[in-house]
Amino acid sequence: MFNNICKISKNKNFGNILFFTVITVIFILGIYFRTRLNLYKAPFWLDEMMLSLSFIDRDIGGMFFPLEANQKAPPLFLCLVFISVKIFGFNEYAFRFVPYISGILSMFGFYFLLKEFVKDKIGAVFGIFLYAFSIPLIFYCAEFKPYSTDVLISILLIYSYRFISFKNISNLKIILYTLLSVVFVFLSFPSMFIIVSIVLAKYIEEKKITNKTFFILGGVIFSGLWLYFFDVNVCHFMKEYWFSEKSFIQMFLVTIKYLLYNYHHYFIFQITPIIIIGFLLVLKENKYRFFQLIILICLSLIFSLLKIYPFSERLALYFLPVSIIMIVKLFDLSDLLPKYKFIYRIFLLIIIFSILKVNIPFLTVSYESMIDFRKPTDRVRSLESRSKAKEYTLFVLDNFKLEDKILASEEFIFYTKYYKKYYNYKKNIAFSEYDKDWTVKVNKTSKKFIKKNEDFYKLWFWGRDYECYFRDSDSDYIIENLKKDYKINFFEGMYLIYTLD
Repeated sequence: MFNNICKISKNKNFGNILFFTVITVIFILGIYFRTRLNLYKAPFWLDEMMLSLSFIDRDIGGMFFPLEANQKAPPLFLCLVFISVKIFGFNEYAFRFVPYISGILSMFGFYFLLKEFVKDKIGAVFGIFLYAFSIPLIFYCAEFKPYSTDVLISILLIYSYRFISFKNISNLKIILYTLLSVVFVFLSFPSMFIIVSIVLAKYIEEKKITNKTFFILGGVIFSGLWLYFFDVNVCHFMKEYWFSEKSFIQMFLVTIKYLLYNYHHYFIFQITPIIIIGFLLVLKENKYRFFQLIILICLSLIFSLLKIYPFSERLALYFLPVSIIMIVKLFDLSDLLPKYKFIYRIFLLIIIFSILKVNIPFLTVSYESMIDFRKPTDRVRSLESRSKAKEYTLFVLDNFKLEDKILASEEFIFYTKYYKKYYNYKKNIAFSEYDKDWTVKVNKTSKKFIKKNEDFYKLWFWGRDYECYFRDSDSDYIIENLKKDYKINFFEGMYLIYTLD
């Protein structure tokens, strides 16, 4: 009997060692791919560029005021980035440092959150694998946007549920929780939904909790309203941007495909039953945890339906950890099949792999594939497009003379402001921003256009997608003339035109 106990003990020890070894290898690879992507130092794309403009002539207090170029981001996230820029300088590494660190820390946070929901070790390993090698999660570690930080905060808040109790809570703790809630809302917008879900789920669980608890909700609601109405113009702009083209249902379906990186037509019908079963298993084990997650989903969808905060693609990245947990939760059913546990696990692995089409980064990763993961036709974010935009902007800055003028799209102004700061250019550049009647002024030939603007010693034109600037029936004719009369560079819709001396 003693020998049998020793054998069981040795087997358990070996299993634990193997489990932690595999988890460690996955962590190391996850950190490697995130670090590799950051070290690539790709030029900013337009959204990153516009957000960075608010760091040129502001101090840290300026992060709490309306941002440049119709941008919106959590003020405390921007404060952390501001500190990073002050330490490391005005460059891509500094701006992307906070998202990068958030992505690394979120892997460890996800491990602890996963352990709370998934008991099966094979399921836990596979969950960590899916998280560490998730293309969207890796990509947003290397982009100056708050989505990677959103994921970290969502993991920490959802995990904190187990440590929180509102029974007989003191006034001091209520104040502390309220202040922390406000801090989290200013650090990550989606944290509003998670905090409210925690409070409501705890209210259901503990029943007789004090009404003082609702001070926390008051703090969250006040913070959310302040952030929303403080810059109403930007909110209206974002509403038009996110909600103008897709219906609520279309947005939701596209987001699920986006998060799990599968755009196949039938993917939703394949993955939905798996996620639903995962939620039902959580309901069976801990109904209050289930309530918390369901309330979180409902709040996210309701605010999206009301067109306040879109549950759409990268803005919904905070929900990806929960999606992964629900998928691998099915491994816990293996305990119901002790004789066929191994077969069931293999079967489940094959099913999930075939549905998710898991991309293993150490076989396929490249910066180009990461950049293009969202849409292969997304020219603005492609690596070539970013590089050309930088090249053209620097060309203008190097060759521009004081007597020259620029007819430019608004985005050229963004690029110029950024790279002037980045490379410490001292030149003053005279802009003539593109106006909507420009095609009328062109009058069929580029020469006539130049003659009508004799004050231009040299005409620089910088834009993207020439259809945006030539909307009349003479578009092709105009472009052909421009090609003949001027030196012109075309690159995937992004081009620069300038007159020869």
